[in-house]
Amino acid sequence: MTPTADSVMPPNAVPGHCYARLVIPEEYETQMQQVMVSPELSKLEVEPAKYEMVSEEVLVSEEWEELVVVPATYKTVTEEVLVKEASTKLVKLPAEYETVEEKIVIRPAYSTWKKGNGPIEKIDEATGEIMC
Repeated sequence: MTPTADSVMPPNAVPGHCYARLVIPEEYETQMQQVMVSPELSKLEVEPAKYEMVSEEVLVSEEWEELVVVPATYKTVTEEVLVKEASTKLVKLPAEYETVEEKIVIRPAYSTWKKGNGPIEKIDEATGEIMC
């Protein structure tokens, strides 16, 4: 193969510097190596199967939580509220009272999942149960 002008020039040559191209012959050395000629052999023995009765616990279903919707609970509370203080004028008037009823939230409404049994309720893909 004949070298081209680009292949004999050193890469990144600096102008004004001289370069020499050297041919260095290969060097050989004799070394000893251990090479596997054949792998070790294994002997195959057939042993008959052994059976025994064993009792063990197997996890059938993971633990899970169920959310239950419990509606809010209300109760009616009746109390007397002082509307006007008793006062004294030329004419003596007794105090006036009126009865007021109000609803108080004892526990707010919340949602939960319960097992269902109707055809329009959602089927849980993981367990196959009908949930609503």
